[in-house]
Amino acid sequence: QRRLQQVNFNCVNFNFCDLTAVDCSSLVNVINVQQISHLDLSHNNIGPLGCFEICKLLKCRESQLSWLNLMRNQLTDEAAKYLAEAINNNNCQLRTLNLKANDISHIGAQHLAEAINNNNNCQLHTLNLTRNNISHIGAQHLAEAINNKNCQLHTLNLSQNYISDIGAQ
Repeated sequence: QRRLQQVNFNCVNFNFCDLTAVDCSSLVNVINVQQISHLDLSHNNIGPLGCFEICKLLKCRESQLSWLNLMRNQLTDEAAKYLAEAINNNNCQLRTLNLKANDISHIGAQHLAEAINNNNNCQLHTLNLTRNNISHIGAQHLAEAINNKNCQLHTLNLSQNYISDIGAQ
């Protein structure tokens, strides 16, 4: 742990490492948020509690974390709520968030949409929600957020969800 704290790097890749929520708690304690800009935790098992831990990095005043990959991590609406709270925090520098292939429904999409809509300082440019369980209701919430004149979001991927023609409007 001490050796990891002494290493200078800005990208951390822990994909396919079978990380759990407990591992995320340890990881948060050793990562130097002043240096890390990219964090890849894809293809793990962090779940909502691990996501809660990772969100601590996003809320930290010194954080430079701008790119976060949480693809395939068994994330739910609860995790989306934690991420929304972090995005709503003025310290959050996040520009790219990948939540592909999780278990987020229209409820989680609503949490994320509200955070994007409510925080005029939100810097999120890219949000990937491919292969979740988002219905037309979630798509409508996200569309409303995108229509906000202060919204910075340029890329939103909702492919392979459960969006009907109503949600596509």
